[in-house]
Amino acid sequence: MKEMLKIDKKEIAATILVGIIILITFLYGSYKIENIVVNEIKLKICYSILIILCILEFSISLYFLNNKTIKPEKAFLIIVPLFCILLTLSMPLSKGHDETIHGLRIYEYVEGKFISNGIKAYLEEGVINAIDNKPTYESIFNNEKTYDTNTQKIEWGYRIAAYSPLTYLPQIIGINIGRIFTTNSIIHFYIARIANIITCTIMLYFAIKIIPYGKNMMFLLCIIPIVIEGFSTLSADGMLISASFLFIAYILKLREEKNKKISKKDIIILSVLSIIIALSKTIYIILLPLLFLIPKEKFKNNKTKIIFIAIICIVSAILDIGWYIIGIQKDTFFVEAGNNPVGFIISNPIEYVKKLLYTIIKNTPQYIQEMFGLKLEWNEAITIPIFPIALLILSILISTLGKIKTNFKRMEKILLVTIIISCILLVFTSMFISWSETETLEIMGIQGRYFIPILPLVFLLIGNFLEDSKTTKIISILGSIMQIYVIMELVLYHI
Repeated sequence: MKEMLKIDKKEIAATILVGIIILITFLYGSYKIENIVVNEIKLKICYSILIILCILEFSISLYFLNNKTIKPEKAFLIIVPLFCILLTLSMPLSKGHDETIHGLRIYEYVEGKFISNGIKAYLEEGVINAIDNKPTYESIFNNEKTYDTNTQKIEWGYRIAAYSPLTYLPQIIGINIGRIFTTNSIIHFYIARIANIITCTIMLYFAIKIIPYGKNMMFLLCIIPIVIEGFSTLSADGMLISASFLFIAYILKLREEKNKKISKKDIIILSVLSIIIALSKTIYIILLPLLFLIPKEKFKNNKTKIIFIAIICIVSAILDIGWYIIGIQKDTFFVEAGNNPVGFIISNPIEYVKKLLYTIIKNTPQYIQEMFGLKLEWNEAITIPIFPIALLILSILISTLGKIKTNFKRMEKILLVTIIISCILLVFTSMFISWSETETLEIMGIQGRYFIPILPLVFLLIGNFLEDSKTTKIISILGSIMQIYVIMELVLYHI
C-alpha cells in the first residue's frame, strides 16, 4: 500500500510539472501571438490553434504518465505520425528545404519524364503555380493563379533536383492517387507529403523495433524537428534517413541473432535498402561496408560473405553511376566559368585540406545544432535555439548512462569510425565541388542535416544505452512539447 501511494505521488508530481510546462507554453504562445498578429480574425485563429495544441499535449503527456510500461516503437507511432501531419499542415507547400525543386522533379516523373538537364522543368502552368513560393497560407487560398493540371505547359528555369525516381517513390505514388480524384495539383502535392509520412513511419517503426540495443536512442533521433520536416515534406531527406536508420538496425539485428543463417528475405531487404541509400545521395554509399558487421557464421563460409557484400556494393554503385550518366546531365547552374574545384583539389591538396579544417573548426558547433533541429524550412527561416541543445544533451545521457552495452570488437569499432569520418569528408568534398568557389576561405553550403544518416553510428560507438520505459516517457513528453513549439512557430511565421 505504501509503495502504491509512493507511485501515485510521483505521478501526481509529474502531472503537475507537465501542467506547469504547458501553462508556460500557453503564456509564451500568447505573448508571441499578441506581438506578431494584428488582424483580429487571425488572432482568434492563432489562439484557437494554441489552445488545441496545449490540450493535445496535456492529453499525450497524461497518456504516457499513466502508462506503466511502453515500448519505444509504440511511443514512436503515437508521437511522430501525429506531429508529421501537424507539420505538413502548418508548413505551406514549397517551404520545406528545397521543396520546390523536389516537387518539380517528382511531377516530371509522374508525367513520364525520366531524363532531365537539371536546370529547366517543362510542366503544366497549374503544377508550377502550386509548387512555386508560398510564403503564407493566404498565398495558397487567395492566389488568382490556377492550380489545375489541365493547363498549357510552360518552362520553369532555375534548378531541378537530380535524385532518382526510387528516392521519390512514395511521393510519385501519392500524386498518382491524387490525380485519380482531382486535377488540383495543390492537393496532389499534399497527398504526396502524406505518402512520404506513411512510408517513413513504417520504415522507422521497424528500425526501432528490430534494433537490438539503442531503441530509445533511435526513437529520440526520429523526433528531431529537422528530421520530422524531412518526413513531412516532398524532400528526399525522409527516404534517405529512414532507409539509413533501418539499414543500420537490420544489420545489428542480424549481428545479434544467434544460430540463425541469413535468409533470402534478409538478402532482399538489405539489397533494397542499399540501393535506396546509394540512389538517394551518392556519398552515403559509404554506409554499405556496415554489412561487414554481419558475422561470417550467418553465411556458408567467409568467402560467401565477401561475395555477398561485394555484389551488393557493386550493384548499388553501378545503379547510382548509371543513373547519373543516363538520368540527368551534370547540374552546372551554380558553377561559374573558370571555377574548377576538382582540378583545385588534385593540384592543391594541401590548400584543400586547409579549407576543410578551417571550415570544420569554425562551423562544427553550428552543424551540431542544425543536426538537432536549430533551423527549419527553406532559407532556415525558423530558428529554435533551446531544444537542439536539450536534444543533444539527452541523446548523450541516453547513450552513456545505461546498462545495455554494445559489444563491438576492436576491428568493428575501427570500421564504424572509418565510415563516420569518410562520410563527413565526402559531405564536405561534394559540397566544395558542387557549391563553392575555389577562392573562398571555407567550404560553402554545408548543413547539419547532411550528417543525420550517420548519427546512430556515433551513439552506437558510445554504447551504454538507457532502455527503460521511464526514459521512453521522458523522450515522448519532451518530444511532444518541443513539437508544440515548432508548430506554433510555423503558424505564426506563415499566418
